[in-house]
Amino acid sequence: MNTATLDAADARTPASADARADAALFRKITWRLMPLLCACYVLNYLDRTNVGYAQLQMKD
Repeated sequence: MNTATLDAADARTPASADARADAALFRKITWRLMPLLCACYVLNYLDRTNVGYAQLQMKD
């Protein structure tokens, strides 16, 4: 769905202001959390890789 479809659907419902406020809130939360989640994912990958290399060196 695009925003024009959502706006047209919201115009027909009595609680359109609430729906728009909720959508704006979820967009704001998404834009704040996604960069953090992506950074955590990359750091997790790097940590797993480094632990794997450390394990190989400790076996020697």
